[in-house]
Amino acid sequence: MKEFVPLREAAEKRGGQLKSAFQRKAPAQEFCKLFKDFAAAEGNVLKFMTDNQTTCRIPQQVVTQIKTNHERTLQTRDKACNAAATGARVGAPPSPRLSDELGVRGIAGPNNTSPGRGTFDTLTGSPLAR
Repeated sequence: MKEFVPLREAAEKRGGQLKSAFQRKAPAQEFCKLFKDFAAAEGNVLKFMTDNQTTCRIPQQVVTQIKTNHERTLQTRDKACNAAATGARVGAPPSPRLSDELGVRGIAGPNNTSPGRGTFDTLTGSPLAR
């Protein structure tokens, strides 16, 4: 336990730093660095748990869950760092598309008709469906 507690506390500390950076909308470069630090700390916890699973009687289910969480962390870290490399803001919503702004949901056609919802709709449905 005395080896595990500092590893867990380091991961929790870096997770808290990451959360506060996200809440204050930190620049993407800072967010990328914090995410790298968190992923490294979480990796240390996973390594300890994997190496000492038998000695510490850690259930396989717990190790599997930690490994799954770490894989998601690595994927998110990569996305955050890619956003930093391209100059995008982390957590910013994507820019709206023209179809979103105009309220158009798709192209009307014989297989895509629903009465009362499109540009060419009449009271009886789309004239393109006839």
